[in-house]
Amino acid sequence: MNKRSEVFNLQRFGLTLWRDLRGRTSSALVGVGAGTGILVVFSLLNIWAGEGASGFHRELFSFALTIGGLIFTSQVFRDLHRKEMVGGYLLLPASALEKVVTRILTAGIGWVLFILIWYSLLSMLSEGVNLLIFGRTHSLFNPFSAAVWMTIAHYLVLHSLFLVGAIYFRKLHFLKTILVLFLAGVGFSILGFIGVRLMFWNFFQEAFLMA
Repeated sequence: MNKRSEVFNLQRFGLTLWRDLRGRTSSALVGVGAGTGILVVFSLLNIWAGEGASGFHRELFSFALTIGGLIFTSQVFRDLHRKEMVGGYLLLPASALEKVVTRILTAGIGWVLFILIWYSLLSMLSEGVNLLIFGRTHSLFNPFSAAVWMTIAHYLVLHSLFLVGAIYFRKLHFLKTILVLFLAGVGFSILGFIGVRLMFWNFFQEAFLMA
Protein backbone atom coordinates (compact mmCIF):
# COMPACT_ATOMS: atom_id res chain seq x y z
CA MET A 1 0.00 0.00 0.00
CA ASN A 2 1.18 3.51 -0.81
CA LYS A 3 2.56 5.18 2.33
CA ARG A 4 0.74 8.41 1.46
CA SER A 5 -2.61 6.62 1.37
CA GLU A 6 -1.90 5.20 4.82
CA VAL A 7 -1.45 8.71 6.20
CA PHE A 8 -4.08 10.56 4.17
CA ASN A 9 -6.68 9.11 1.83
CA LEU A 10 -9.21 11.54 0.36
CA GLN A 11 -12.12 9.06 0.25
CA ARG A 12 -11.47 7.84 3.79
CA PHE A 13 -11.12 11.44 4.98
CA GLY A 14 -14.46 12.36 3.37
CA LEU A 15 -16.20 9.45 5.11
CA THR A 16 -14.63 10.41 8.45
CA LEU A 17 -15.73 14.03 8.01
CA TRP A 18 -19.28 12.96 7.10
CA ARG A 19 -19.44 10.66 10.14
CA ASP A 20 -18.28 13.46 12.44
CA LEU A 21 -20.79 15.95 11.04
CA ARG A 22 -23.64 13.44 11.23
CA GLY A 23 -22.77 12.62 14.84
CA ARG A 24 -23.11 16.28 15.82
CA THR A 25 -26.43 16.87 14.06
CA SER A 26 -28.72 16.23 17.05
CA SER A 27 -26.84 18.58 19.42
CA ALA A 28 -26.58 21.17 16.64
CA LEU A 29 -30.34 21.09 16.09
CA VAL A 30 -30.98 21.68 19.79
CA GLY A 31 -28.58 24.63 19.78
CA VAL A 32 -30.10 26.04 16.58
CA GLY A 33 -33.63 25.80 17.97
CA ALA A 34 -32.72 27.51 21.23
CA GLY A 35 -30.61 30.16 19.52
CA THR A 36 -33.29 30.92 16.93
CA GLY A 37 -35.96 31.44 19.58
CA ILE A 38 -33.73 33.65 21.74
CA LEU A 39 -32.53 35.83 18.87
CA VAL A 40 -36.00 36.29 17.34
CA VAL A 41 -37.34 37.43 20.73
CA PHE A 42 -34.35 39.73 21.20
CA SER A 43 -34.95 41.24 17.75
CA LEU A 44 -38.61 41.82 18.61
CA LEU A 45 -37.73 43.52 21.89
CA ASN A 46 -35.17 45.71 20.16
CA ILE A 47 -37.70 46.90 17.58
CA TRP A 48 -40.39 47.35 20.26
CA ALA A 49 -37.98 49.56 22.24
CA GLY A 50 -37.68 51.74 19.14
CA GLU A 51 -33.95 51.20 18.60
CA GLY A 52 -33.65 49.34 15.27
CA ALA A 53 -29.91 49.89 14.93
CA SER A 54 -28.46 49.32 11.46
CA GLY A 55 -25.68 47.12 12.85
CA PHE A 56 -28.01 45.01 14.98
CA HIS A 57 -27.65 41.76 13.03
CA ARG A 58 -23.94 42.17 12.44
CA GLU A 59 -23.33 42.47 16.18
CA LEU A 60 -25.53 39.48 17.00
CA PHE A 61 -23.82 37.46 14.26
CA SER A 62 -20.42 38.31 15.77
CA PHE A 63 -21.62 37.13 19.17
CA ALA A 64 -23.11 33.88 17.84
CA LEU A 65 -20.06 33.12 15.68
CA THR A 66 -17.44 33.86 18.31
CA ILE A 67 -18.96 32.68 21.59
CA GLY A 68 -20.75 29.68 20.11
CA GLY A 69 -17.76 28.75 17.96
CA LEU A 70 -15.23 28.93 20.77
CA ILE A 71 -17.39 26.81 23.08
CA PHE A 72 -17.88 24.31 20.24
CA THR A 73 -14.14 24.30 19.47
CA SER A 74 -13.32 23.70 23.14
CA GLN A 75 -15.45 20.53 23.10
CA VAL A 76 -14.39 19.17 19.71
CA PHE A 77 -11.75 16.78 21.13
CA ARG A 78 -13.56 15.81 24.34
CA ASP A 79 -13.73 12.13 23.34
CA LEU A 80 -9.92 12.05 23.56
CA HIS A 81 -10.11 12.83 27.27
CA ARG A 82 -12.91 10.47 28.33
CA LYS A 83 -12.16 6.84 29.05
CA GLU A 84 -15.59 5.68 27.90
CA MET A 85 -15.23 7.47 24.54
CA VAL A 86 -11.53 7.33 23.66
CA GLY A 87 -11.76 3.71 22.51
CA GLY A 88 -14.29 4.55 19.83
CA TYR A 89 -12.17 7.49 18.66
CA LEU A 90 -9.00 5.40 18.41
CA LEU A 91 -10.78 2.58 16.58
CA LEU A 92 -12.12 4.82 13.82
CA PRO A 93 -10.93 3.45 10.46
CA ALA A 94 -8.90 6.57 9.68
CA SER A 95 -5.37 7.82 10.23
CA ALA A 96 -4.48 10.16 13.11
CA LEU A 97 -3.97 13.00 10.62
CA GLU A 98 -7.41 12.49 9.08
CA LYS A 99 -9.09 12.47 12.48
CA VAL A 100 -7.38 15.68 13.60
CA VAL A 101 -7.95 17.55 10.32
CA THR A 102 -11.61 16.50 10.40
CA ARG A 103 -12.12 18.11 13.81
CA ILE A 104 -10.18 21.24 12.85
CA LEU A 105 -12.29 21.76 9.72
CA THR A 106 -15.53 21.03 11.57
CA ALA A 107 -14.90 23.63 14.27
CA GLY A 108 -13.27 26.14 11.91
CA ILE A 109 -14.54 26.40 8.34
CA GLY A 110 -17.53 24.13 9.04
CA TRP A 111 -18.75 26.32 11.91
CA VAL A 112 -18.26 29.51 9.88
CA LEU A 113 -20.29 28.21 6.94
CA PHE A 114 -23.00 26.87 9.23
CA ILE A 115 -23.37 30.18 11.11
CA LEU A 116 -23.35 32.23 7.89
CA ILE A 117 -26.21 30.18 6.39
CA TRP A 118 -28.16 29.87 9.64
CA TYR A 119 -27.90 33.55 10.56
CA SER A 120 -28.80 34.72 7.04
CA LEU A 121 -32.02 32.69 7.25
CA LEU A 122 -32.61 33.76 10.85
CA SER A 123 -32.36 37.47 10.01
CA MET A 124 -34.98 37.06 7.27
CA LEU A 125 -37.26 35.17 9.67
CA SER A 126 -36.89 37.68 12.51
CA GLU A 127 -37.40 40.70 10.25
CA GLY A 128 -40.47 39.08 8.68
CA VAL A 129 -41.94 38.73 12.17
CA ASN A 130 -40.96 42.33 13.00
CA LEU A 131 -42.63 43.59 9.83
CA LEU A 132 -45.86 41.71 10.57
CA ILE A 133 -46.07 42.86 14.18
CA PHE A 134 -44.53 46.35 14.19
CA GLY A 135 -44.46 47.35 10.53
CA ARG A 136 -40.72 48.13 10.68
CA THR A 137 -37.49 46.15 10.60
CA HIS A 138 -33.77 46.18 11.15
CA SER A 139 -31.45 46.11 8.16
CA LEU A 140 -31.10 42.53 6.93
CA PHE A 141 -27.90 40.69 7.70
CA ASN A 142 -25.41 40.91 4.81
CA PRO A 143 -23.08 37.87 4.84
CA PHE A 144 -20.87 39.40 2.13
CA SER A 145 -19.96 42.65 3.91
CA ALA A 146 -16.31 43.40 4.72
CA ALA A 147 -17.12 43.78 8.44
CA VAL A 148 -18.58 40.26 8.57
CA TRP A 149 -15.50 38.71 6.96
CA MET A 150 -13.22 40.67 9.26
CA THR A 151 -15.14 39.18 12.18
CA ILE A 152 -14.68 35.73 10.66
CA ALA A 153 -10.92 36.31 10.32
CA HIS A 154 -10.72 37.32 14.00
CA TYR A 155 -12.72 34.22 14.96
CA LEU A 156 -10.38 31.87 13.07
CA VAL A 157 -7.38 33.31 14.96
CA LEU A 158 -9.11 32.80 18.33
CA HIS A 159 -10.35 29.41 17.17
CA SER A 160 -6.75 28.19 16.72
CA LEU A 161 -5.91 29.09 20.33
CA PHE A 162 -8.99 27.35 21.75
CA LEU A 163 -8.26 24.35 19.55
CA VAL A 164 -4.91 23.94 21.31
CA GLY A 165 -6.74 24.17 24.65
CA ALA A 166 -9.23 21.52 23.52
CA ILE A 167 -6.38 19.13 22.78
CA TYR A 168 -4.20 19.94 25.80
CA PHE A 169 -6.65 20.25 28.70
CA ARG A 170 -8.52 17.21 29.95
CA LYS A 171 -11.47 19.07 31.55
CA LEU A 172 -13.04 22.55 31.51
CA HIS A 173 -11.33 23.26 28.19
CA PHE A 174 -13.11 26.56 27.53
CA LEU A 175 -12.58 28.08 30.98
CA LYS A 176 -8.97 26.92 31.28
CA THR A 177 -8.11 28.33 27.86
CA ILE A 178 -9.61 31.70 28.82
CA LEU A 179 -7.62 31.64 32.09
CA VAL A 180 -4.36 30.88 30.27
CA LEU A 181 -4.99 33.66 27.73
CA PHE A 182 -5.77 36.11 30.57
CA LEU A 183 -2.60 35.19 32.47
CA ALA A 184 -0.57 35.43 29.26
CA GLY A 185 -2.01 38.90 28.64
CA VAL A 186 -1.10 39.99 32.17
CA GLY A 187 2.39 38.54 31.79
CA PHE A 188 3.04 40.29 28.47
CA SER A 189 1.72 43.55 29.93
CA ILE A 190 4.15 43.30 32.85
CA LEU A 191 7.04 42.48 30.51
CA GLY A 192 6.08 45.43 28.29
CA PHE A 193 5.99 47.77 31.26
CA ILE A 194 9.40 46.55 32.45
CA GLY A 195 10.80 46.98 28.93
CA VAL A 196 9.49 50.54 28.66
CA ARG A 197 10.76 51.28 32.18
CA LEU A 198 14.29 50.11 31.33
CA MET A 199 14.55 51.71 27.89
CA PHE A 200 12.71 55.01 28.28
CA TRP A 201 12.71 55.88 31.97
CA ASN A 202 15.56 58.40 31.63
CA PHE A 203 13.65 60.15 28.85
CA PHE A 204 10.51 60.45 31.01
CA GLN A 205 12.57 61.69 33.98
CA GLU A 206 14.09 64.46 31.87
CA ALA A 207 10.67 65.44 30.49
CA PHE A 208 9.23 65.70 34.01
CA LEU A 209 12.19 67.78 35.23
CA MET A 210 11.84 70.17 32.29
CA ALA A 211 8.12 70.54 33.01
